[in-house]
Amino acid sequence: MTYHHILGLTDIHSIHNWEYADEAERTGASGFVAADIGKVARQLDDESYYILTSTDPTWTQISGGGGSGSVTSAQGADGYLAFFTGSDAIAGDNDLFWDRETNRLGIGTSEPTTSLTIVNGDASIHGDNASWANYRYGDFGNGPANSVAHARGTYDSPQALQSGDDCGRFQWMFYDGSAWQWGAQIYCEMVSNRWF
Repeated sequence: MTYHHILGLTDIHSIHNWEYADEAERTGASGFVAADIGKVARQLDDESYYILTSTDPTWTQISGGGGSGSVTSAQGADGYLAFFTGSDAIAGDNDLFWDRETNRLGIGTSEPTTSLTIVNGDASIHGDNASWANYRYGDFGNGPANSVAHARGTYDSPQALQSGDDCGRFQWMFYDGSAWQWGAQIYCEMVSNRWF
């Protein structure tokens, strides 16, 4: 779920304009469609707030009312993906960000430039079964490409590589029964401003 605003009477009511007198009226409501999922409603008798999670309808309490398991605080901004920071609190930050205009996910950045952008972090994909783990990607245009990029400095302020810098490598490893061993590798090294 993505929360676009700090929960408050003015924000929620002005955005969705959904309010019910009490639990009976809220749970008895009908006619919801898929586009309604994720909207927030206000229950007037105890000043509680609920998010619609399915059209049958199913509601999840997110604030107020003192109900069991309710979220009593939520902080966020447009694009934040919500996560629990305790048993009754939800938050979000720029390290896990959904750009809804471009449909891109950022991990470690609020400005993803590809479908999945990871900044200042590692990624690991592996299979845990006994059969071959096959990872495929494809493109029906000019063809797929693997790119490895390396620079000195930082992501936002890259600097030129120096002679002797390792600019990228592909490595194959095997397990010998007790530890992982390097099998083979292909790598590129900077030598006098030339690639090898």
